[in-house]
Amino acid sequence: MPIPVVSIQSIVIFYGHVASNIGDVAINQGEYHLLKKAFPHASIKSVLWTATTSKYKNMALSSIGETAQASFFKVSSYKGFRYLSAPDEFLKDHGAEEADLIVLSSGEHLFSYQENLNKRNLFWRLLPALAAKLCQKKCVLMPSTLGPFEDTLSQNLIDLFLTSIDLWAPREALTSKQLLSLKASVPDARLDPAFFLLPPSSDTTKTVNHLPEGHIAFSMRQENIGIRLDEMQTQKLSRFGFDVFYQTCQKILEQTNQDIVLYIQTDSDRDLVEEVIQKITTEENQHRIFSYRPTSIENYLLCLQKSSSVITGRFHTVIFSLILGKKVYAVYHNNHGHKMPGLFKMINKDDHCFKLTPDTITDIPELFVEGLHNKNEKSTLLPEKLETLKAETLSWLKEIDTENQKPKLEELYRFHHQLHKLIADSLEEEIQHKFSDSKKYRRYLSTKKEKEKKLAQQHRREIISAVEKIKNSHSYKIGHLITKIVKFPARFFFRN
Repeated sequence: MPIPVVSIQSIVIFYGHVASNIGDVAINQGEYHLLKKAFPHASIKSVLWTATTSKYKNMALSSIGETAQASFFKVSSYKGFRYLSAPDEFLKDHGAEEADLIVLSSGEHLFSYQENLNKRNLFWRLLPALAAKLCQKKCVLMPSTLGPFEDTLSQNLIDLFLTSIDLWAPREALTSKQLLSLKASVPDARLDPAFFLLPPSSDTTKTVNHLPEGHIAFSMRQENIGIRLDEMQTQKLSRFGFDVFYQTCQKILEQTNQDIVLYIQTDSDRDLVEEVIQKITTEENQHRIFSYRPTSIENYLLCLQKSSSVITGRFHTVIFSLILGKKVYAVYHNNHGHKMPGLFKMINKDDHCFKLTPDTITDIPELFVEGLHNKNEKSTLLPEKLETLKAETLSWLKEIDTENQKPKLEELYRFHHQLHKLIADSLEEEIQHKFSDSKKYRRYLSTKKEKEKKLAQQHRREIISAVEKIKNSHSYKIGHLITKIVKFPARFFFRN
């Protein structure tokens, strides 16, 4: 029986981004504006991911929307088991028990490699969806980059997730290739929420007068840093990105009269920017080279507005450039997934995006400079095309407010079971990682404060207890698990 149509009045977002990366917080702000366009009378609350102790907490809070509320979420592995037993408690603990719509924020957190199974992210980012559907709430995954999924557990889990929620879409054209082995059908790609940022203010007091007009904007990225990389990959330093950006800067300085501004979109980019500047700056060209760390989303948009063209390895710098009608070229590395080439394929500009390999690093700077000299193209994405894509994305989101079917109980049971296996594996890995070495445990307790020592001991006992409870319980086996689960969904599905 279909769920009655209910106008969306209350929205809760899991999870707002908290980071030094302006691209991440731009998703927060863009989602707020997109949701307000679709549901102008709805209240919006954002549950911020591990924000309580982050030094970027204030930047995240300023990005979630002027009328939005915020609460804070902290990952706690042993709580995951409790929330699986009572998903309604998860929603209640985060102020979402009265919400009409649960929104899963845009991003690229849903993937699983053999060398980086990404279990913690998968569990906590899919748990809100399970809780929403068990509590008969609508759930949408905002346009995101998904995949790949290289192990059987993640493939089964994502399949169940995508067929259980009410609405989802990729944010680029290559996610569909990552999901070919799944049963779930892949809808058309829609725009990343950052495309819905408001244009920068025309207030002259906010202008960035210290940066030259008509400069070439660079926003670089190190290829050995990113959420898709495991610890060992992060330690491997590749020079492809540095070589390409250094050579391109050198060619622009030699072949044109234009100035260069190297932007630091996130803290991890700073070292790369400083290294390029140190190597390329001479007494003759020092007045033509600048670096700048934008202070906010609007400040970054104002800066890029003064540029003539943009060259970047940053996904959201591409989006900011497209919003502003700039000519933009990009590079990407395999380590960073398929989102960058997927975005350019989505807007039919594959020839503006280049893969970093040993064979291409000498050609890319030439292609960049050649593209900059092309007077026939002033903007990579025409404004009218952008408006069409935005209108299609808005119409897509409004579909959530129409009649929809309730997922089958057996599919939710299986979804629950897959999450159950995931948290069990994750907890076991956590205890092995933290306490497998007696010296490591002693270091964990090496504190002068007795209170902190007791908390550390308590944390260890709770993890051990949770792991043992899962490993020794019959519910870890699917037959008994379904018997156990049957006891609690009834109050969600059969209540008046």
